[in-house]
Amino acid sequence: MQLAPGITVCPLTCDLTVIDMAAVGAAGFNEWAAVGSLAPNCVSEIESAKDFAVTPGYDTLGRVWLASTLLSFRGFDSHLCLAYNTYSWDLVAGRVASASRPARYPSTEELPRFQGGILDFHLKVWRDGSDPKLLTKEDADWVNYYFNIFNKLTAKYDNLRLAIEAAVDWRYSADYRSALARIWCGIEAICGISNELVYRVSLVCSALLEERGEKRLQRFQEIKQLYNCRSKAVHGDKIPEEQKIDALFSSYHLLRDLIILSGERGHTCKRAHKSLIFKSFSMGFDYFNHHKQCLSLLILIICVNIGRAW
Repeated sequence: MQLAPGITVCPLTCDLTVIDMAAVGAAGFNEWAAVGSLAPNCVSEIESAKDFAVTPGYDTLGRVWLASTLLSFRGFDSHLCLAYNTYSWDLVAGRVASASRPARYPSTEELPRFQGGILDFHLKVWRDGSDPKLLTKEDADWVNYYFNIFNKLTAKYDNLRLAIEAAVDWRYSADYRSALARIWCGIEAICGISNELVYRVSLVCSALLEERGEKRLQRFQEIKQLYNCRSKAVHGDKIPEEQKIDALFSSYHLLRDLIILSGERGHTCKRAHKSLIFKSFSMGFDYFNHHKQCLSLLILIICVNIGRAW
């Protein structure tokens, strides 16, 4: 099944065992023991054609990482890309006979010299507890649609690249505090805001993601609460178990939505929020001059009434 130009995902035609991994270890995969215990859970491989790795954009291996990231945005958050090689892992699977199956290849036929290595290997992955999904053509088409968009945007916008990296590697954090901090690193990067964070981030994100009206105001309050949880987490304050898990995954969903919105619009929120803030303050001062109100009261009004910046 094609995930992007030059990138396909294929099922392994035979179970991969620890003994098979030992065989590829003899062919040069020195780190095979680190991932050998996970071999029976490996059911597919992603192939990336070198000819499609053109600049600007990700290299051959980075293109697989981007495809994997987009799959996680579709809900495939439990998959891991463990190792890479220059030839198919199907040549490794079934290489050595076991009690439940004969060898697929003659014992005299040796594996080609291994040229590859281990990828992101983690013993702990944060998941929302949903059931694993089966990859469908709709999922593959969605990844295929956005792949080239993000491949070009990340080459142009460093803050978007950082946000996408944060949307992936927070899952491998040792505890929820560092995971939440990493997610908000991505949110702040994609918004391009470095001061007065709680109100400006809440304002910008709610205005970009919701139409004007009560939904925008509600989203503003929700994001502000999420940021308050982020602040408590990074400063060591105690947070109830249910609240911290909800804050963790709600914050991730916020980051994911902002990244996808950047793909839909063709540029980052950092570019849009400058126009948004300008419109906000223009409307704010008009309201201030007319009604002689305190400017601090305008934030919520602006959040509800300003139009989309994009």
